[in-house]
Amino acid sequence: MFSDTALIVGVDVHQHANVALVMDGCGDVVDNHQHFANNGTGTDRFVRYLARIAETGGFATIHIAAEATNNFWLPFFCQLERQPPPSEPPVTLYPFNPRLVHNFKKALGEEEKTDLRDAGIIAERLRFGKKLPRPFAMEEMYLPLRTLTRYRYHLVRELVRVKSYCLPLVYLKATDYTDKKKRPFSNTFGATSQAVLRQFATLDEIANMPFDELVEWLDVKGKRRFPNPEENARKRQQVATDAYRLPDEWAAVIHDIIALNLRHIALLENLIGRVETAIA
Repeated sequence: MFSDTALIVGVDVHQHANVALVMDGCGDVVDNHQHFANNGTGTDRFVRYLARIAETGGFATIHIAAEATNNFWLPFFCQLERQPPPSEPPVTLYPFNPRLVHNFKKALGEEEKTDLRDAGIIAERLRFGKKLPRPFAMEEMYLPLRTLTRYRYHLVRELVRVKSYCLPLVYLKATDYTDKKKRPFSNTFGATSQAVLRQFATLDEIANMPFDELVEWLDVKGKRRFPNPEENARKRQQVATDAYRLPDEWAAVIHDIIALNLRHIALLENLIGRVETAIA
């Protein structure tokens, strides 16, 4: 794929240091495992280093590959695209999926693995050429959006995790509370349901509460939107009556942890709303 005058560069990217191996288009190593700090100053040194090699060796093009691991590679590639070697051959950047490098490494013989190490294996995979990723292009318009949407994805996954953790605790507090046939609320984490879980420390408080008083309390918490608040109250009292009675100290701890989980859920939902506003 690459001509003899192509400079092939493999970079093993780490959090604080990058290791580079340079070879020509024939696969001969030009320079072996140079270390550069993975920061702006270190990348400036790397750019000048490549410029010297390209000028000395008369290389017509420069091709650089690195594994797209975490965020360690991204600012490095962004700076390389903004600041290619001055007055030198064109530079093409290739972000490799780590799986691509891993599978290629498995295909190499043991001797090659030992001699090349990671930066050399990346360079050799680049020189091999088949099924290369699309060359890197920094899209300044979309990088902020990508960062926001990935953060939203992280928050949503965390919200799911916290709700999944909370549901077994709700089961301990009220056995049938989440049963599809018996549950008093369609959404366990809806506003009214959360108010019930926070307000009543023990189920006996609900079971012994006057029915009309419970109906009014639920109707107020539901902002008068329930089509049949009496049915909600009846189901809630039935759930309270049928539930297991736990020791008082344990029941109190479960109540407190559920309340803390609900605060955690509210915080995550607030953060998701703020991120969605930023995305919009």
